[in-house]
Amino acid sequence: AYFKLKDALVASNTSDAQDQASELNAAIKAVDMAKLDHAVHAVWMQVMEPLANVSSSMAANKDLEKQRKAFVELTAPLAQLAKVAPQPTPIYLDHCPMYIGGADWLSREKAIKNPYYGSSMLSCGSVKETIGK
Repeated sequence: AYFKLKDALVASNTSDAQDQASELNAAIKAVDMAKLDHAVHAVWMQVMEPLANVSSSMAANKDLEKQRKAFVELTAPLAQLAKVAPQPTPIYLDHCPMYIGGADWLSREKAIKNPYYGSSMLSCGSVKETIGK
C-alpha cells in the first residue's frame, strides 16, 4: 500500500493518495504481531502507532501538499521496519535534497520518481541506500 501511495503522489492524484493511505492504514491495523519474529516485532511496536496516525490523517486530507508532508513522516518508520524484515526484492531508500530541506521515500524501482514534486521535478533525487537483496 505504501508503494501505491507513493505512485499516487508522483502522479499528484490526491483522491488516489487518500484511497491508498486508507488501504495502508487498514494494512497496518491488520498486522498479526504474533507472526512477527522478535527483531521485526520490536521495531513494529515502536512504529505501529505513528504509522497508523499518519496514514489515517493522510486518508482524511484532500490537500496534496499536506499529503506530501505527511508522506515524509511515513518513510522513516517504514524504512526502519524494512531494514529488519526479510525483503524478497530490493527496496530503494531514495532522497530528495530539495523538499523541506531533504526528504526520503522508499521505492521498489531504482529509477527516481519523486513523490514530493510530481511531474515538475520527477527525477529530482538519488538512491541513498538499497535495503534487502
